Formats: sequence, C-alpha cells, structure tokens
Amino acid sequence: MFWKNLDLLDQNLKKLNYQNKHSLAFHTGVISTCFTVLFLVHAYEVLNWYSSGSYVIIYSYMNFRLCMYYQLLVVLMMCYITRMLKLRIDFLKRYLRKVMARKRGVLWNVPQENESNEFQEISKLYGTIYNSVKLFNYIFGWHIYFVIMASVLEVLSSVSFGLTLFFYLKLERYVLINVLYTCIVLSCDRVEKSGRSFSEACILLQRSIPESSTRKGLRFLAQFSRGLVPEITSAGFYKISQSVLMSILSTVATYVIISLQFNKV
Repeated sequence: MFWKNLDLLDQNLKKLNYQNKHSLAFHTGVISTCFTVLFLVHAYEVLNWYSSGSYVIIYSYMNFRLCMYYQLLVVLMMCYITRMLKLRIDFLKRYLRKVMARKRGVLWNVPQENESNEFQEISKLYGTIYNSVKLFNYIFGWHIYFVIMASVLEVLSSVSFGLTLFFYLKLERYVLINVLYTCIVLSCDRVEKSGRSFSEACILLQRSIPESSTRKGLRFLAQFSRGLVPEITSAGFYKISQSVLMSILSTVATYVIISLQFNKV
C-alpha cells in the first residue's frame, strides 16, 4: 500500500516535470554492496573462530550479527524513505515558487485560466505525501521505538558497568546503535521541517500580493499544510525531532547524577 501510494505520487509529480535523480535500483545496489562487504568481513571472523574450535562464541556471535543486519536494514530503509518524502515536499515548494514567479507579470485582479486548478493540484499532492507519512508511521513506528529504547539502554548500561570495561567489550555495538539512532532522528526531523518550510513559503509569498484569487489560493495552501504537518512518531508515543536527542542527553545526565549520589559508578 505504501509503495503503491508513493508510485502514484511520483506519476503525478512527473506531470510537473519532477525528476528523480536516484532510482530505487540505485539505492538498492548501494545497500546490497554495504551488506555484502559486512557479510564477508564477518564470515572471515567466523571461519577463524571455527578453525580455533570456539563454537560457543560462533553461535552467540552469529545471533548478534543477524539482529544487527536486520536493524541496519530497517534503519537504512527508513532513512531512504524519509529522504524520498523530503525531496518531494521540497519539489512542491520550488514548484509553487515557479508558479508565483510566472504570475508576477500579470495583473493580480485579473482572473487567470487554470489558476485554481494549480493550487488544488499542489494541495492534492501535499495531501498524498501526508498520507505516505501516516503509512510510514504505521509500518515503522514500532521499529523506531525499539531502536531508540535500545540506544538509551546501551548508554545507561555503559554508565552502570563502567565506561572502560563497556567500551572494551561492546564498542562496536555501542557505536552502531547510537549512529543508527542519530540517523533516524535527523532523517525524520528533516521531513517535518520540510513540511513546515512549505507552509512558511505559502505565507511569505502573500506579502507582495494584494487581495485576489491568487492570495486566497496561497492562504488556502498555508492553512491546509499547517493542518497536515508530516510528523513522524515513535509508535504514536512522541514525535521524532532533534529535541529527542537533547531529551536522551538530559536523561543520561540525570541517571549519572543519581548514580554518583548512591556511589554506584
């Protein structure tokens, strides 16, 4: 349903001369290459342990790697999809500016042919993007929630058990989880900022336009887009924005202070 909705959006955007520089096949090739390199490196490690007879280490290591592969794949997919949504919102904003630039040489109080249709088409496309974001939340909301929870628990456990021992034993996992967590937050935050930037553009473009059908169309788009902000949430618990990074930092700082008070660090 999600990809069908996105494909329909692209078909309508192409009517407005939208060009997708990197296709799905390109990004699939990049992701496949990264996973192939990681798999070869880990396979080399497993073969070395197998030759030394460390069977227990191999089984635990393979379970961890399978979870890591799945988590990495989901995060890369989320970052790719959010980038796609952001690019399409940015294109709508540029297209709206082109429409307004084309109308500058025309008297504002003279009704123009197909003027209302252009604003309706833009609002329809923006609504389709908003529906895509809702589907994204439905599919990946719980994934985002568990990735963020895992990141928080990893940071808190590093404080509880000592940074030196933790980094020695789990450095790779610690870095990976926190990098994935940061990528999710920043990519989701950019989608919401693009939506708000589109609303701001609709408002700012009204400054030099007298009361007319064009101004009414811009006012309609501004109200429409402000009511449909493309927010990405963590399973509906909270929206994903840059403020989440500071919230995690404050949580860790509070935990460290309490641990110091009870002499547990």
